[in-house]
Amino acid sequence: MSNLEQLVNETVGLITVTGESLNQARERAGRFLVVSAVLTTELRNLETQMVKTETAQDGSEAQAVLEGTGKNVTENKLHAKVNPLAIETKEQHKELEAKRNWLKLYIKIFENAHLMYRQLSKES
Repeated sequence: MSNLEQLVNETVGLITVTGESLNQARERAGRFLVVSAVLTTELRNLETQMVKTETAQDGSEAQAVLEGTGKNVTENKLHAKVNPLAIETKEQHKELEAKRNWLKLYIKIFENAHLMYRQLSKES
């Protein structure tokens, strides 16, 4: 498990409202905000990586089309889709997309947890 996944898992455990958590509402609201900031930084880094993998994906597919031995462009495009390098770069990009979606969801969850605990701190 990565440090990022561990951070998310530990922080998810802080969302549950209990008597103890109500006493720590301000601190927890702050913690959720900090974790959201960490995840946002990671999201930015990931999106930078995605630009590179998308470029690599386009380049590998284009190279495979150019090197194709098909009778026409359509056949060469089909062969490019099964090119091992094109497949590998596409898989890398899709994995990064999945991680980006995961990060976006947890950022939203922790932002909502921040708002909830901020409100709870005002009520107590």
